[in-house]
This record gives sequence, C-alpha cells and structure tokens, in this order.
Amino acid sequence: MPQLFRGWDRLRNSSRNIGLHHLVSEDQYFSFVRDFASQVLSVIAARKPGASVILEKTPHNALVWRDIARVFPEAMFLHIVRDPRAVVASLCAARREWARGSWIPKTITRKCELWRKHVTSATQAKATGRYHEVRYEDLREPATLRGIFSFFGIDRTDGECESIIENYAIDKLRGEDAASPWPLSSEPRAFFRRGEVDGWRRELSPGVIATIEASLGQLMAAHGYEVQRRWTVRQHLSVRFTRSSDGVRKFLRRRIEALI
Repeated sequence: MPQLFRGWDRLRNSSRNIGLHHLVSEDQYFSFVRDFASQVLSVIAARKPGASVILEKTPHNALVWRDIARVFPEAMFLHIVRDPRAVVASLCAARREWARGSWIPKTITRKCELWRKHVTSATQAKATGRYHEVRYEDLREPATLRGIFSFFGIDRTDGECESIIENYAIDKLRGEDAASPWPLSSEPRAFFRRGEVDGWRRELSPGVIATIEASLGQLMAAHGYEVQRRWTVRQHLSVRFTRSSDGVRKFLRRRIEALI
C-alpha cells in the first residue's frame, strides 16, 4: 500500500495543484485506506476463527512502519533482527538459485546497505511504545517465543512454546501437510535451506565476511552480534570508498535518467 501514501503526498505537493485533496480531507482519505486495509485483514482473520492477533510479516513493513501506525494507531511492531552475515549468505543463495534478476542487490556492499536500511528504520518504531525486538537466532528458545506471545497479550507456557517450535521445524515446513495459508511445497526447490544459524561461516569467504563486518560492525554490536576480528583503518576505508562509489553511481544514473 505504500503507493497510496506516496500518491497522496505527491499530488498534494504537485505544482499543478491537482489531486484528490480537492475532494476529500486528509483524514477522510486515510480513513478510506484504513477501510481497505481492514477488509484485507478481515479476510486473513477469517482463515482462523477465534484468533486474537493478525501477523502481517511483509519485510517491506520495516520501511513503512510510520504509514502503518498512521492507518492503525493500535498496531504493534515485532522486529526480528538477523545476523547480517547470515542475511547476506541467504541473499546470495537466493539470487543464485531461485530469485535471479529480482530485487536482490548484486554486490555485497549493497546487500549490507539493504540490511542497514531495514534494521535502522524498523528500530525507530520504538518511538511508538508498541515495539518488541528479538534476534532471529533466538527464536528456537521457548523463552524467546513466550516473550513474543506475552508482548501480544497471549499467555503460553514454556511447554506449549516447545511444542510450537517442534511443529514448525524447517524439515516439516518442506512437507505437504505444513500449516500454511498456501502450499509450501510449491515454493522453489531451494527456497528452504538448511535452517542453520551459523551456516554463513561455511558459505561466505573471509573477504566477504570482512566486508560485512567492516561495513556493519557498529550496528551489529548494537544488536548483540560479535565480529570475528578487529579491522584495520585501511579495511574500513576500503569499505567506505566502495559505499561512496555506489552512491556516486546511483547519483549519476538518476541524473542521466532525468536528462533522458
């Protein structure tokens, strides 16, 4: 739904002074947006009668949480942070095996920036006072899952959480009878990987790991991830130069497109 927000802002600020804001107020417009979103969520809720919480887990939500909070002031935000080294390994595998030519950036530095952008934006949702953060690597701990349930006002015992973790093991998700709104067996063959927390240690080269840690080290530490080694000033400068070069290329591409 982001285009509904951007479209309103774009037309409202248009030099031609055209748009829906001549017909409806901003409050009216966003009430329309809320009505549409509520209808979609009600369809989701109908799939499980008696459910008290709807979880909408589109990753892009991390970048548009302000829009979500604007439409649903009562919305709660569960932020699952994953080790960027594992994220980069997963993105590389996806681009290589089943998501060719998609939204996944080509370079390691751009993959790092994708992680930085999403994590930084999502963390700012703390300002709502309805924010809970967990690490992806801790999700198999009953206490972590119980904490998530508690955040949403749902009481679950450690035993119940252990049962849930077992029922949703990655091997079972590959099966035909997995509990899912759509048949997970129809996903690309390589969609489900090993499900290992530290598989990146085997999959990434030392150079790639160095690039990730030099680029994201401070943000990793803020979320409890330790880097493998201390990087020299030269290595940090190398990563900064690469990121700057990416920025220059993006700027030049935008200027050329504008001229065309």
